[in-house]
Amino acid sequence: MAAKSFKNTVLLIVERMVMMLFAFSSSIAIARLGGTELFGQYSSITAFASILLPMAILGLNNIATAVFLKSPNYAEPYLITALKVRLIGAVFSIVITSLVAGFFVPDMYFYVVILVALQSFAACYVIEFYFLAQEKVFVTQKVRFLVILSVSTLKIAVAFVQPKLLYFILLTGFENVFIALGYWVCFQRYKKNPLGEITLKREMRIAKILLGRAKWLIISAFSAVMYLKFDQLMLAYFKGHEDVAQYAAAARLSEFWYVFPVLLANVLMAKIHRSRKESEAAYANTLLGFLALMVIISFVVILFTGIFAKPLVSIVYGAHYSAASAILVVHILACLFVFQRAVLSKWIIFENLYRLSAITHGVGALANIALNFWLIPLYGGIGAAWATVLAYGISSFVSLWFFPKARPFARQMIRATVVNIFYWQHIRQLFRN
Repeated sequence: MAAKSFKNTVLLIVERMVMMLFAFSSSIAIARLGGTELFGQYSSITAFASILLPMAILGLNNIATAVFLKSPNYAEPYLITALKVRLIGAVFSIVITSLVAGFFVPDMYFYVVILVALQSFAACYVIEFYFLAQEKVFVTQKVRFLVILSVSTLKIAVAFVQPKLLYFILLTGFENVFIALGYWVCFQRYKKNPLGEITLKREMRIAKILLGRAKWLIISAFSAVMYLKFDQLMLAYFKGHEDVAQYAAAARLSEFWYVFPVLLANVLMAKIHRSRKESEAAYANTLLGFLALMVIISFVVILFTGIFAKPLVSIVYGAHYSAASAILVVHILACLFVFQRAVLSKWIIFENLYRLSAITHGVGALANIALNFWLIPLYGGIGAAWATVLAYGISSFVSLWFFPKARPFARQMIRATVVNIFYWQHIRQLFRN
C-alpha cells in the first residue's frame, strides 16, 4: 500500500505543476506582450523585492515544521508566536526598503516599495508548514490553487489588454495578500486545540526558542536569495534592462524546476524524522535514497533542457529572446546542486547545524557576487549564468569539505551521483510505510 507521504508527494507535485504552469504562462505573457524593456524592469523589481523577503520569513519555515512534528500538542502557540515574529520582520523589510531602494533602484523606487509592502503578507505562509507537519497538504493547497489561478489569469488578461508595469506589480503583490488571508481562514477552521490566552512571557520564551534556532537560517536565507536574484540587479547595473530580460527569461525556464526538490523535501520531512528515530542505518539510507532521487531528476532535467534549449526558448518567448537559449544551457546545470541542496537543508535541520547552513550559503553568496563582478562585464548574461552554477557548487558541495561534521554528507552526495543506480531500493523505501 502506498504510504501517506507518497500520496502527499504526488498531490503536491501535481498541484504545483498546474500552478507553476499558470504562473509561468502569465510570465510568458508579460515577456512577449510587454516587450523586453518592460519584462526587464519587472524582473529587476521582483528580484530586488525577493532580496528583502527573508525578513518576513526569518528562517522559520523548517524550524517551525520541526517543532510541529516534535511537539504537536503545542503547535498552535508556536505557530501564533512565529506569525507575530515574522510580521515584525516584515515591517522591518518595508522600512529598510524605503531607506535603501532610492540608492539602488531610484528609477523604480515606487514599484519596489509597493511590492515589498504587499509581499510582507508572506509572513503568514508558515501556516502551510503547520498543515504539512500533519500531512494535510490539501488544506492550504485549495487556497493556493484558487489565488494563483485567479491572479495568473488576470496577469494574462492585462498583458493582452493594457500591459503596464504598475498593474503587474500590484497583481504580483496581492497574490501574497490573498494567499495569506486564505491560510489564516484555514487555520481558524482546522486548528486542533483552543488557543486560549497566550501570555506575553510565554510568547517571549517561544520567540526566543524559535529565533535562537533560526538565527543562522536567517543569514542563510538572505545569502541564498542574494545568489539567486542579485545577478539580475547586477546585470541591470552593468548592461541594462534588455540584458536582464534575456537572462530572466532563461532563469525562469531553469528555476521552474527548483520547486520540485523543495516540495519533495517538505513532504518527506516526516519520513526523514521517523527514520532518524528508528536507527542510524535507516536514517543514512533514507538520506542516500533521497539524494539519489534528486540526482536522477536533475540529470533528466539538465539533459532535456540542454538538448531542446533553442526551440524551447523560441516557442515560449519568441524571436526577441533568442539570446536566452545560450544562457539557459549554462544556467540549467545548477539543478544538480540545487536539487541536492534541498536534502542538505533538511539534514542540517535535524543535525542542528544551523551555523553550517549560514556559512555555506554565505560563502556561495560572496562567490556569486565576486564572480558576477568579474564575468558580467565580460560575458553578460552567460557570465551571470556561470556565476550562478559555480556559486551553487561552492555553496552546496565544495564548502562542506571544510567542516568535519559535513564531510560524511558530502561523501553521500558523491555516492548518490557516481553510483546512483545501486540505490534504487533506497529510493523506493522513501515512499513505503
